[in-house]
Amino acid sequence: MFRKKNVHSTKAHRYISFMIMSNPSKSGKVVTFPKWGIVLILVLLIGSGYGIAKVTAYVGDLKYSTEVAKQEEGIAHKTNDEKQEYIESLEQTTSEQEIKLQEVQGQAEQILEQIEKIKEMKEDIDEKLGNDGASIDKDEVATTNTLDTSNAVAALEVTPRNIELTTLSAGGNATGITNFDVEYDNLKSMLNEYTEALEFEYEEYDERNNQVDELLPYLAAKPTGYPLDSTYITSAFGNRKSPFNRRRTEFHSGIDLKAYYKQDVMSTGKGTVISAKYDGTYGYCIVIDHGYGLKTRYAHNSKILAKVGTVVERGTVIARAGSTGRSTGTHLHYEVLVNGVAVNPEDYLN
Repeated sequence: MFRKKNVHSTKAHRYISFMIMSNPSKSGKVVTFPKWGIVLILVLLIGSGYGIAKVTAYVGDLKYSTEVAKQEEGIAHKTNDEKQEYIESLEQTTSEQEIKLQEVQGQAEQILEQIEKIKEMKEDIDEKLGNDGASIDKDEVATTNTLDTSNAVAALEVTPRNIELTTLSAGGNATGITNFDVEYDNLKSMLNEYTEALEFEYEEYDERNNQVDELLPYLAAKPTGYPLDSTYITSAFGNRKSPFNRRRTEFHSGIDLKAYYKQDVMSTGKGTVISAKYDGTYGYCIVIDHGYGLKTRYAHNSKILAKVGTVVERGTVIARAGSTGRSTGTHLHYEVLVNGVAVNPEDYLN
């Protein structure tokens, strides 16, 4: 317990006395302080309070700054995560696009291979027709042309960069993806159309090729072209004035062709020689059976070269031209018979 005593009057009241009484039953102790000490204590107390307040404020600011930093770091991490997630999403999209492009590229390559097969098949058909039936009307084995293969080849030059891939950037948008999907759908639709057309085209060519294979023996056998080189018709098929009696009309069962003596006489189709002999009317005459009900006769020859039973090809030399039998001069009498009936050979010359 403190009690203030009188301040010393000496030294201009420079001191202040306090009595400290720990027990009321006893006399207290007097403690004297100089005035400037009290002031110092007050200053120290005030300064300490200010310092403590300042430290407290600093600590508060520090805690706030730390919390803000943590929040900013969290936001930064969240943004980076979102960016990473977006990039990974774009990478996944691009990977899927690459797979789709590989798919359509593979389909395009198959289409190009199919086109090549069809072209080879067509060339094979043309070659067969050229070698074995050059003068046959190709409508008999007509091939289709529903697909322009040259345009198809140009259109199907497909690579993974024909369609622009999505750019891997955090600032990208869905435009690239949308454009890709549209172009992919268009390309896929075009490929499907080509595939369908090619399947039909291939079936048509395959059918025609089979027909050609079936027709080849007929094409080879069918009488085609002239049996002489460098010739022309001197007397046509049908009714005519008799060369032996101009006042009479007779039926001419073949055509007469201009020839020079011993000129090569050739078979006009593949067949088997069924007759090779001299005849009073036809002179030295050869008859060839071509099958399919077709036969040809070559008359008035000077010499027979082919024997009965011989299989001859188109262009095989079978006799020498002459004027034997009922003839007025060197020439070749040529007949075409269908099922035993003479028809106009001019229908078989081209």
